[in-house]
Amino acid sequence: MSLRVKFALLLSLLALAVLGGAAAAAWSFQVLHRETAAPFRNFTGTLAALATIDRNAEEQIRMLVGSPALRAQNAAEQPHGSPEEWSDSVFNRFLDLSYQSRDVFETESATQGWRIRASQAGSARLAELLDHARDQILLADQRGESPDRGATARILEETRQLISRMQARILTDADLALDFSGRLRIRLFVVLSLTIAIAVLCGLLGHFLVRRWVLQPVAELRSATARYGEGDFAHRVSAQGNDEIACLGREVNRMAGTITTMQNERLQRERLAAVGEMVRRLAHNIRNPLAGIRGLAELTRAELDPSSELRENQQRIVLAVDRFENWLADLLRATNPLEVRPERTEIRPWLRGLIEPLRALAQSNEVAIAIRDDSAPQSAVFDPRHLEYAIGAIVENAIAATPPGGSVEVTCRLHDASEGLSIEIRDGGQGIPSELRERVFLPGFTTKPGGTGTGLAVAHQIVRAHGGGIEILDGVHPELGGTRSLSGACFQVLLPGAA
Repeated sequence: MSLRVKFALLLSLLALAVLGGAAAAAWSFQVLHRETAAPFRNFTGTLAALATIDRNAEEQIRMLVGSPALRAQNAAEQPHGSPEEWSDSVFNRFLDLSYQSRDVFETESATQGWRIRASQAGSARLAELLDHARDQILLADQRGESPDRGATARILEETRQLISRMQARILTDADLALDFSGRLRIRLFVVLSLTIAIAVLCGLLGHFLVRRWVLQPVAELRSATARYGEGDFAHRVSAQGNDEIACLGREVNRMAGTITTMQNERLQRERLAAVGEMVRRLAHNIRNPLAGIRGLAELTRAELDPSSELRENQQRIVLAVDRFENWLADLLRATNPLEVRPERTEIRPWLRGLIEPLRALAQSNEVAIAIRDDSAPQSAVFDPRHLEYAIGAIVENAIAATPPGGSVEVTCRLHDASEGLSIEIRDGGQGIPSELRERVFLPGFTTKPGGTGTGLAVAHQIVRAHGGGIEILDGVHPELGGTRSLSGACFQVLLPGAA
C-alpha cells in the first residue's frame, strides 16, 4: 500500500468522523426541535384557543343569567320593556361572542396541533355545543319569542366543562411530553457522546496509523543514517511492506551493503598492495640464495655417479628450486593484477606432479599424503601454473595443521551439480573455528607462528579469477557418501564448468 493510499485512507477516516459528528448534531437538534419545541408551541396555541372560547362562554353566561350591571343597562335601554328582554347591544354582543368562538374553533381545529391534542369526539362535541347555543338565541329572535336563557346557559356551562376537560387532558399530555423530552435529551446526549467518542477513536486510530506508517519508519531511517555516519554499515533498516518508505529502507540497506563491499574491497586491495611489496622484497632476497643452492646441487649432481642415490636427491633439489622459482614468479604476478590463461590440462599427471614435491615436507612432519583421483575427469580447463600455486598453498597449510602420525587427503572429482572440477584438501588437525572462517582468506591473516598470511589470500584470488570459489567444510560431507566423518578442516576448491 503506497503512502498516497494510506494518507487518502486517513483523510477518509477524518472526513467520516467530521461528517458523522455533524450529521449526528444536526439530527439531534432536529429531533429535539420536533419532539420538544414544536409540541409546546402546539400546546400553547391549543390552550390559547380553548381559553378564548371559555372566556367568551363565561361572558355569554353572565349575559344570560344576568348581573346588576346588565340589568341596569337593559332597564335604561328599554324602560317599558319586559325585564326578560335583552337590549339590542347585549343581543348583538352575545352573537359577536358566539361567532368569535366559532371562528377561533374553526381556525385552531384546522391546525395539526389541535388534531393531535384534542380528541375527535371532543372537537365535534364542542362545535355542536357552540352552534346549539347560538342557534337557540337566533331561532327565538326570528320567532319574536323570548329565548330560554336557562337552557342556553346550561349549554354554555356544559361547553365550559368540556373545555376544562380538554385543557386538563392537554396539560396531562404536556407533562408527559415534558418527561419524554427529558428522556429524549438524555438519549441525544448519549448519541452525541458516542459520536464524539467515535470521532476521538478515529483520531487516535489516525495518530496510531501515522505513527506506524510514517513516524516510526522515518525515525528508523534517521537512526540508520546516523549509525552509517558513525561508520556502522552493518546496521540494517527493518523494511516491511511495499510503500515508498519501505522501498526507501531497502534501498538504504542496499546502499549500506554496497558501501561495506567497497570498503572490504578497498581494505583487501590495500592489504594485497602491502603483501605485494613484502613479497617483492622477499623474492629479491631469496632468489640469490636459491640460485646458489641450485648451482651447488647441479655441480654436486655432475660429480656423482649416474647410479648413485645422491645424484637423484640432487636432481630433486634442482627440481624443487626450479618449482620454488616458478612459485616466486607466480607470487609476484599474484600481487599484480592477476591474469589467468586457462588451457585443457590432464588432471592426474598435473595433480601428482603438484603433490610429489610436497611429500618431503610431509615426511619431515611425519604426515602422510593420500591422493584420491579415481572419480576425477580425464582433463579440465584451467591455468595449471596458477592453480598449482593455489592448491599447493592449501596443502602446505594442511600439512602444517596435521599432527605427527596424521594424514592429509587430496580428493579430485567431478562436481555433478555444477559440472565442474572439485578438489578437496582435508587435514587431520583441529579444524577452523566458525568465527575465523570469514577472515581466513584475508591478506595478512594467519594463525601459524611465523606465518605471513599470503598463501590462502593469493589462493583465493587465483580461484576467484577462474570463476570459482573456496569453501571450508566440516562434519560429514554428503557428497562423499555421508558416512565418513571429516576430522579437521576440509577446503573445497570448486571450478564450475571447468570439466
